[in-house]
Amino acid sequence: MLHREFESIAVGVLNQCYQIDKQLAHMLLTRELEIWGSRTLFMIADEAAQMDFMEQSGCQTHLNKSWTGRMAAHTPTWKVFAQIVL
Repeated sequence: MLHREFESIAVGVLNQCYQIDKQLAHMLLTRELEIWGSRTLFMIADEAAQMDFMEQSGCQTHLNKSWTGRMAAHTPTWKVFAQIVL
């Protein structure tokens, strides 16, 4: 199927970008483009349920940042639970 071929190409491009420059890969995933109705690559992949694309490190990093917000990765667990309780 054609959509699987395009997804495979997209996975390859994303992984190449992510290996070279993680910040640039993140920008590519989150940049809103008029030609796509002001949607991002990440939004399009999500809407199309492109799980092979979404499970790549670049997408997973984006999801982790979305879930944790600005919380640092080294934040102690007790601080996270304290914030939830308060």
